[in-house]
Amino acid sequence: MAGGSCLVARSIAMVIETWDRAPLREQETIVGRTREAGAPMSGGEEFTEPDFAATGRDERTPIGPRM
Repeated sequence: MAGGSCLVARSIAMVIETWDRAPLREQETIVGRTREAGAPMSGGEEFTEPDFAATGRDERTPIGPRM
């Protein structure tokens, strides 16, 4: 691959109607980022590294477990 390029694509099957009906907070929790700014749910801005160990006021992590 020296001097070449590589493309990795991931196909995700979704039922868009179900996604569209989900509340904004649920969508953000699933993705792990805020929709408005693209920031991680643990805080910061778009390119801030997510803090998977951070906890909120309720002592729960704002970012769900990684699959």
